[in-house]
Amino acid sequence: MGIASVVSGVLGGVTWKLTNLDDDDDTIQGQFEATELTENIGTKYSKVGALNRQNPILQFIGGNLETVTFQARLWNQISGATAASLATQGAASDVLEKIKSWTRRDDSLGRPPILSFEAAGDHPVAYDHCVIESLGGIRYDQPTVLGKMRGVTLTITLLKYEPYTLKGYQGGETRYHRAKSGDYYEMLTLREYGSAQMGDIIRKRHPSKPNIQTADIIKLPSIEVLRKEQVKTSSIALTNAFGRKESPQRTLRLEMLDKRNIAYVSHLVKE
Repeated sequence: MGIASVVSGVLGGVTWKLTNLDDDDDTIQGQFEATELTENIGTKYSKVGALNRQNPILQFIGGNLETVTFQARLWNQISGATAASLATQGAASDVLEKIKSWTRRDDSLGRPPILSFEAAGDHPVAYDHCVIESLGGIRYDQPTVLGKMRGVTLTITLLKYEPYTLKGYQGGETRYHRAKSGDYYEMLTLREYGSAQMGDIIRKRHPSKPNIQTADIIKLPSIEVLRKEQVKTSSIALTNAFGRKESPQRTLRLEMLDKRNIAYVSHLVKE
């Protein structure tokens, strides 16, 4: 269960709170203000010089990770009237161990937990998702006469975390299949896309391989690439047969014309 929180604003102007998003009941709220609160935001640009240009050309590459760094103070003893205004709190040693545990791999998650961060005040800083990058400068106070921890000061650095998703991924053309004996287009597309009809689309994408042979490399693009293509009749033999670019179909067409000693063909013209 989480460590009980301290009433906001009692001991400082900028209180802070960390919540374990993988366990909503697990929350740590600072007793004191977050001092030396620093936020870092940046981007990456490529700089390329050009002939006779005073300033280089800038091209946006991407953003840098956003970070927040602050100094936290944990204290075991709060006495007098102040203590009466606070909720029951965990010992500083327990809070420190909890924060340390959030930097380590959780076996049930396969990673450290994802957190949220809030720092209240005149200029609030908050991350809906973040992780602890480091705990540094941990300084322990002189222990009590009983040898227990009196207090500790540490610097916490957080990285803003953006959840990753494949939603919106458009796929690509770099997906291939090496043919085995007995493979044919309709079987491949039925297995890959759930539609045997799409075999006609893939066949037309390989005009030089109307019949698959063993060890042929067949490109099977992602379904997003093929989504707008339709199955329709067309001549595979005449694909790439016209134009100035050399192709097996063009060579074959010209050879047939030469054999028949003619230099033209008839066409069907749509009205």
